[in-house]
Amino acid sequence: MREPAARSIFRPMFGAHNLIRILITLFVAILVVVSALGWVWVGAHLSSALALAARVVLAAGMIAAGAALSMLWRWNPSDGGPSHRPPS
Repeated sequence: MREPAARSIFRPMFGAHNLIRILITLFVAILVVVSALGWVWVGAHLSSALALAARVVLAAGMIAAGAALSMLWRWNPSDGGPSHRPPS
């Protein structure tokens, strides 16, 4: 029995874990875009002290998103650990 065309197209390029990584990356990218829009909105609608506090929180969230994506793409599911290990 033959596989459906869409399934056979994506199988060589992406494993299941890479497809999940891509979906998570897209979700996090949308969150970062929303945070960037919040950065602009905060500057226009809040007092300077509140805007500074809000921007610190938004910046911390964007940094955390970058760290999460870095960990997500370094993780190697075949051995359960990071794919960049120091030599033994």
